[in-house]
Amino acid sequence: MQADGARALASAVFLPALVELDLDFNSISDEGLNALVDARRFQKLRYLHLRGNELTDVSVRRLCESSMMATLEMLDLRSNRLGPASAEALARANPPRLTTLWLSGNALLDEGVRALSRSPGMARLRELNLDGTGMSDKGAEALLRSPYLDSVRKIICLNNRLSGTMEQRLSEKFGSRLDRSRLSPMRPT
Repeated sequence: MQADGARALASAVFLPALVELDLDFNSISDEGLNALVDARRFQKLRYLHLRGNELTDVSVRRLCESSMMATLEMLDLRSNRLGPASAEALARANPPRLTTLWLSGNALLDEGVRALSRSPGMARLRELNLDGTGMSDKGAEALLRSPYLDSVRKIICLNNRLSGTMEQRLSEKFGSRLDRSRLSPMRPT
């Protein structure tokens, strides 16, 4: 699809009624996501899949500032080129309906994890995927201290730079909600 396809999609007549949009691995890049955000025609969009699209903090910041965030329940940003600034933008956006946030495979680092942990918007999350985000014990400590993650039903923190002691502490805090499987998250039903 790439950016040209995303621009064409932005003018489609069916956008106002669209509930789910799956653009995983379409190389839409920042240019394509910006075109979709600028369309301002997503009135019912609840599930947005943007995995593996070479997105950066620039377009995610624009997405977070857009009206699209008001209806989203699930946002999949796995395997892009995101850093701490994207996590900060998501934390500031405080999306009112977001319950599932997948950020694995992005270099959020401790700074990004801390930003998410401090956000009241995270209290609505039921699933948070931080697999392979470059988090160390410092970022995990922020998860442990966060008053906003008590309602999360599934948290994924695999493939990070966590000590055995920290993994144990996460396990004690989150119990069975801490996902240790190596399986990819499934789409919400």
